[in-house]
Amino acid sequence: MTQLREASDTRGELRRSAQLILHCAASGSRERDADLGRIIGAGVDWEAVLCAASRHSVLPSVYCALIPTFASQLPTSVCDRMRREVHGNALRNSYLTKEAVRLYRLLDKHGMRILVLKGPALAAGVYGDVTLRQFTDLDLLVRKQDLDLACSILADDVYRPQAPERSGAGRWQMTFVPEHGLFEVDLHWRLSPPYFPFTPDGDELWERAVEVQLGAGRVSTLGPDDLILFLCAHGAKHGWQTLSGVCDVERATRNYQYEWEALVARAASLGSVRVLLLGLLLAGDLLGAPIPAALLDAARANPPVQRAARIFRRYFFSLGTDGPGLRQRWSIPMAIFPGKLARLRYALCRAFLLGPRDFDFVRLPSALSPLYYAIRPLRLAWRKSPDLLRVAIPPPASRDLNN
Repeated sequence: MTQLREASDTRGELRRSAQLILHCAASGSRERDADLGRIIGAGVDWEAVLCAASRHSVLPSVYCALIPTFASQLPTSVCDRMRREVHGNALRNSYLTKEAVRLYRLLDKHGMRILVLKGPALAAGVYGDVTLRQFTDLDLLVRKQDLDLACSILADDVYRPQAPERSGAGRWQMTFVPEHGLFEVDLHWRLSPPYFPFTPDGDELWERAVEVQLGAGRVSTLGPDDLILFLCAHGAKHGWQTLSGVCDVERATRNYQYEWEALVARAASLGSVRVLLLGLLLAGDLLGAPIPAALLDAARANPPVQRAARIFRRYFFSLGTDGPGLRQRWSIPMAIFPGKLARLRYALCRAFLLGPRDFDFVRLPSALSPLYYAIRPLRLAWRKSPDLLRVAIPPPASRDLNN
């Protein structure tokens, strides 16, 4: 009986810890302080809160919601750790913001049209402060006809590409790293890969673009409609691995006034109604985003959307130490595709399309480059079952093997 009571207490603490993170992340809650006070008083697992907030990239929001009002009720070690991590994130974001503006000006000087995606542009545009969102790299979108020039300019600026090929079949971005290698720059010519065709495309993106202020400079980024369609598609493509992606959608719905019927019609023209409904359902149910009830009802009435949302909620509320499992990272994007043939095509493309980390896993001479297609499944298996493969394949250099 004692063991059952302890297990129940532990589950209760974890659920309260998850609820605390949600209350901190939700930007429009009027009763937030009262709710947080009740949750803290009932008891939470602070180690679980810190680990989950970091893994879901919402630590700045947790810090800003807790420290001003509840610092005296938190363990000193928790306050100190949050302050250090949030301060480090602010310094990093400030540096990356300056670099984004510099690269934007560098490419713009050569007559190129550029959009800054996610990262500092999203933080400034919908959070109002580049320090309130966690990001670790920079994303730039150029027109495909400008790709060769952009690559040449980055190379002259001492950035080196991570992969040996450019715009081959199925590719939509190139990853560059600076000489010191402390972050990455993803140079996109599409918003998403061809095997996940649910985002806006074409020169119209620049016609609908808006400008945001980044420190001493201004940069162009996605317009409101393109932004929310992109955020929902980006989250679905990765299996909604973090709460921060849901926060991005919630902040966008509060920052911009959307014509919802027109937005849904636009999503329908892209085949991305499920994509949009899933993102809106997560933002509405978890964070109270101001989304019309009719849209939320439509999302709940769509079985694949509802199943995908349950998968993410189950993952988030578990507050486990590991990231999302293979089922989540594959089943959520698979749910977006209507029809078995479309799902099969997606699975095959995703399984065999090469990415920068495939080339980092093992270095082959150009004559043997087709072997990368055989090596990729082994690399993916290494991530899931390293013990089974360690005998056959020597461990790669210490690099992140995330897909």
